[in-house]
Amino acid sequence: PRTPGAVAIGVDWARTGDHTAVVVLEGSRGGCTVERSVRIGHREIERQVDEVAAIVREYPGASVASDATGIGIAPTERLREKLRTVPVVGIHFQPSSKSSMVTGLLMLFERSAIRLRPDPLLESE
Repeated sequence: PRTPGAVAIGVDWARTGDHTAVVVLEGSRGGCTVERSVRIGHREIERQVDEVAAIVREYPGASVASDATGIGIAPTERLREKLRTVPVVGIHFQPSSKSSMVTGLLMLFERSAIRLRPDPLLESE
């Protein structure tokens, strides 16, 4: 059984020209592993929300952060409605927040605080 709070799920919504991305992290800020990464192809938003909700349900106790900027506003709200008992935090990106997030992510990789499982799809990108 998983420890509540030990799993974090991030969602980046896309409509066209890109894929919706879901990443499942297991661990803590001190060290975590990318447990799973999923690309959801071009589908209507409601189907994407259903697929993301199904993934989240596989990880009871997980925290969920969802892109709530632009195209992400509506699917984040729909995800909250579908997952009534799961807190879904909407992340509002701005140029300054993106920069600090990328810097923080780079530092975590440099410290080897984030481990990636072999993933041919990620490696090809």
